[in-house]
Amino acid sequence: MIEIRPIRPDETTVAKRLIYRVALVVFNDTRPLEESIAYYEARGELKDMDDIQRSYFDNGGVFLVITNDREIICTGAIRKLAAGICELE
Repeated sequence: MIEIRPIRPDETTVAKRLIYRVALVVFNDTRPLEESIAYYEARGELKDMDDIQRSYFDNGGVFLVITNDREIICTGAIRKLAAGICELE
Protein backbone atom coordinates (compact mmCIF):
# COMPACT_ATOMS: atom_id res chain seq x y z
CA MET A 1 0.00 0.00 0.00
CA ILE A 2 1.33 3.46 -0.96
CA GLU A 3 1.65 5.94 1.90
CA ILE A 4 3.00 9.52 2.09
CA ARG A 5 4.18 10.57 5.54
CA PRO A 6 6.87 12.47 7.45
CA ILE A 7 10.19 10.67 7.70
CA ARG A 8 11.06 9.02 11.01
CA PRO A 9 14.51 9.60 12.54
CA ASP A 10 15.46 5.93 12.12
CA GLU A 11 14.85 6.12 8.35
CA THR A 12 17.47 8.73 7.51
CA THR A 13 20.15 6.29 6.36
CA VAL A 14 17.75 4.44 4.06
CA ALA A 15 16.44 7.71 2.61
CA LYS A 16 19.95 9.04 1.99
CA ARG A 17 20.93 5.84 0.22
CA LEU A 18 17.88 6.07 -2.03
CA ILE A 19 18.70 9.69 -2.91
CA TYR A 20 22.29 8.71 -3.76
CA ARG A 21 21.06 5.80 -5.90
CA VAL A 22 18.78 8.11 -7.89
CA ALA A 23 21.55 10.72 -8.27
CA LEU A 24 23.92 8.03 -9.57
CA VAL A 25 21.55 7.38 -12.46
CA VAL A 26 20.41 10.98 -13.07
CA PHE A 27 23.96 12.34 -13.19
CA ASN A 28 25.35 9.28 -15.00
CA ASP A 29 27.95 8.68 -12.30
CA THR A 30 30.12 5.78 -13.46
CA ARG A 31 31.47 4.95 -10.01
CA PRO A 32 30.08 2.04 -8.01
CA LEU A 33 27.32 3.17 -5.63
CA GLU A 34 29.38 2.73 -2.46
CA GLU A 35 32.27 4.75 -3.91
CA SER A 36 29.90 7.49 -5.03
CA ILE A 37 28.24 7.63 -1.59
CA ALA A 38 31.64 7.89 0.13
CA TYR A 39 32.70 10.70 -2.22
CA TYR A 40 29.57 12.79 -1.69
CA GLU A 41 29.41 12.13 2.04
CA ALA A 42 33.02 13.36 2.36
CA ARG A 43 31.92 16.57 0.59
CA GLY A 44 29.09 17.04 3.06
CA GLU A 45 26.30 16.42 0.58
CA LEU A 46 22.97 15.76 2.28
CA LYS A 47 24.39 16.98 5.61
CA ASP A 48 20.98 18.59 6.24
CA MET A 49 19.67 15.05 6.66
CA ASP A 50 22.02 14.35 9.56
CA ASP A 51 19.55 16.24 11.77
CA ILE A 52 16.24 16.24 9.91
CA GLN A 53 14.37 17.46 12.96
CA ARG A 54 16.47 20.64 13.16
CA SER A 55 16.97 21.17 9.43
CA TYR A 56 13.35 20.69 8.44
CA PHE A 57 10.67 20.23 11.10
CA ASP A 58 11.99 22.76 13.66
CA ASN A 59 12.64 25.21 10.82
CA GLY A 60 9.08 25.37 9.45
CA GLY A 61 9.72 22.76 6.77
CA VAL A 62 8.83 19.17 6.13
CA PHE A 63 10.61 16.02 4.94
CA LEU A 64 8.31 13.38 3.49
CA VAL A 65 8.76 9.82 2.32
CA ILE A 66 6.58 7.76 0.04
CA THR A 67 6.48 4.12 1.00
CA ASN A 68 5.17 1.05 -0.76
CA ASP A 69 4.50 -1.79 1.65
CA ARG A 70 6.69 0.03 4.22
CA GLU A 71 9.69 0.36 1.86
CA ILE A 72 10.81 3.92 1.12
CA ILE A 73 10.52 4.49 -2.62
CA CYS A 74 10.67 8.30 -2.81
CA THR A 75 11.53 11.39 -0.76
CA GLY A 76 10.60 15.05 -0.94
CA ALA A 77 11.21 18.03 1.28
CA ILE A 78 10.69 21.73 1.74
CA ARG A 79 13.29 23.57 3.79
CA LYS A 80 13.19 27.20 4.89
CA LEU A 81 16.37 29.04 3.93
CA ALA A 82 15.41 32.58 5.02
CA ALA A 83 12.30 34.68 5.58
CA GLY A 84 10.13 34.15 2.50
CA ILE A 85 12.64 31.80 0.83
CA CYS A 86 12.49 28.01 0.77
CA GLU A 87 14.09 25.14 -1.06
CA LEU A 88 12.10 22.33 -2.62
CA GLU A 89 14.06 19.09 -2.70
